[in-house]
Amino acid sequence: MAQSALSLPQAIQKTLANNPQIQAYQWQFKSIEGQRQTAGLSPAYELGIEAENLLSIGNASQAESAKVTVSISSVIELGEKREARIQVANSRYALAEAEKKLKSLDLIGEVTDRYIEVLSLQEKTKVAEQAIELAETTLSLAKARVDRGAAPKAEIYRAQSSLAQAKILRDEYQGRLASSRLALATLWRAEQANFGPASADLFSFETSPDFESLYQRVTDSPNVQIYAGEERLKAAELEVAQSQTTSNLSWSLGVKHIDETSDSAITAGVSMPLFSGKRNQGELRSARAELEMVEYSKASTLLQLRSLLFKAWSSNRQSVSAANTIKTEILPDLEEALLLTQQAYESGRYSYLDWTTAQRDLLEARMALIETSKSALLNQSLIEQITATSLSSEHNNGRPYAASPGN
Repeated sequence: MAQSALSLPQAIQKTLANNPQIQAYQWQFKSIEGQRQTAGLSPAYELGIEAENLLSIGNASQAESAKVTVSISSVIELGEKREARIQVANSRYALAEAEKKLKSLDLIGEVTDRYIEVLSLQEKTKVAEQAIELAETTLSLAKARVDRGAAPKAEIYRAQSSLAQAKILRDEYQGRLASSRLALATLWRAEQANFGPASADLFSFETSPDFESLYQRVTDSPNVQIYAGEERLKAAELEVAQSQTTSNLSWSLGVKHIDETSDSAITAGVSMPLFSGKRNQGELRSARAELEMVEYSKASTLLQLRSLLFKAWSSNRQSVSAANTIKTEILPDLEEALLLTQQAYESGRYSYLDWTTAQRDLLEARMALIETSKSALLNQSLIEQITATSLSSEHNNGRPYAASPGN
């Protein structure tokens, strides 16, 4: 039974649904939910029992009777500490969501790159098959020329050698294609590449906008937005540190029982640490420094992304231009040249070398088209990954594109 062809959107969907790197986030979210639940708890109550003079020694045994105090105590949090802890947990959850989007974007880029590799090897295998057909034609023509006495028998051996080499090259590409298909399938945890050929068009490109227009999209991409999540988290951690400068109020309430007189008394106590604000200055300085570091890290990342985006953008344009030139100008001329050379070889006006050189030039040009097209699409994929937007206006046309990552 023939397997159905695989489109890039289908490969992306399979990966985002099954890749363990994405699935692991559900447990991270549950962990943070637990932290948020704990952060919202009020201070616990403590039950205390204190006994005095249970074993009096010497003169103390004549003067003191046993006393037992049962008390309950807790802490009154001041400085909005509970709210600050909850805000930290909320910020961690938002940051984890941003990290999941960024990881999804990275995976989409990896799926796209592996899919393009499959596409290119499919086309190279086709060219290798064409090389075998040309080699078989050459062998047939060489035998006919030798039979007519128009060529030495050595041409037959050379043609047979070329045919064998073409088959070796075909087998090599088939092996590489099988490996690349499996590498793609492993992204969605498949043990076998149970899908048909990749269905996209390797030789179809999207026109990229001007560079500055693309760069404007970078600031809204998960590559940069993750720093907004980190900034919110660090700001929340600073709030927690600031809340610690206000001391908590500890209280206790109990009943003391005097064994000798069988009397009972109510006890109460309040305490508060001194100089907690001064003791917390180190934590405050550390929290402020980490908050400032986020802004500098963001600025550094933007510079790196701008450089990477420009390289991908310029490479994409150069590759698209080269591919279009090969497709519209070079290949038609070489195909016509091959046809004319074959006719001249059959009639004895061109040599074996002329005929095989024309074949080699055409096959090399077809391979060059595959490589430049692959480069164009890989750089297009990188542009889409950096900007988190697709250059394609139609997502269902079978062309490679980077879909927007889900939540």
